[in-house]
Amino acid sequence: MQTVAVGCVRLLYRVVDREALGHDVPLQVGFAPGSRAESGVERNRIRRLLREVYRVHQYTLVGPFVCRPDALIVMILFRGAPTQADDGIGRDLPRAMRQAAASFEEEGAGH
Repeated sequence: MQTVAVGCVRLLYRVVDREALGHDVPLQVGFAPGSRAESGVERNRIRRLLREVYRVHQYTLVGPFVCRPDALIVMILFRGAPTQADDGIGRDLPRAMRQAAASFEEEGAGH
């Protein structure tokens, strides 16, 4: 399991064989709003923000795995205060995704 933390966002990820995954997809992703979001309304809003920013920038993580025999499993965690979500997620999640993608390119170069 590898991790990348940028600001209020942390990505936990690992590369697995697609056969072990059970689905022929390049990527599986999950979202966690963090324990500081106390109400369901806050949790849903944070999860919605995480999904939307991920959706706009998903090519960063999906692209490297489209033609590979393995797949990526990612958990995107929000670890800030709920008041930080609007500004922080849009700023930090794309940077974290780029850092994670850079680690795949380094890994691929080493093989």
